[in-house]
Amino acid sequence: MEYFNTYGGNPVSCAIASAVLDVIEDEGLMRHARDVGGLLLDGFSRLKSRHPDLVGDVRGRGMFVGVDLVTDAATRRPNPEAGRHVIARWSEAEPFFKKNARTNFFFQVEGEKDPAAD
Repeated sequence: MEYFNTYGGNPVSCAIASAVLDVIEDEGLMRHARDVGGLLLDGFSRLKSRHPDLVGDVRGRGMFVGVDLVTDAATRRPNPEAGRHVIARWSEAEPFFKKNARTNFFFQVEGEKDPAAD
């Protein structure tokens, strides 16, 4: 059986995709994501240095950044309560990070079920 996709090869979809790729290149959005992501990684790494018993790991590439909040640095046991606290504080302050209207999560809190997964 051949692979089939409703949108694959559709001239309108291809034109839109090409236009999006042009904007990404023309506006330097990949470079911007790399630069801002680097700032995020640096900031979260400094937090890990100051709070080694809470921040278990910091990793990422570009704007895709992961921060493990833990109850114990040695076992790296997840700390969902700390994750909920961070989400609540971000929600109060309304900084750069916003809630996802569909799921109310910026990121996955270990042990929490994503309501959109149903």
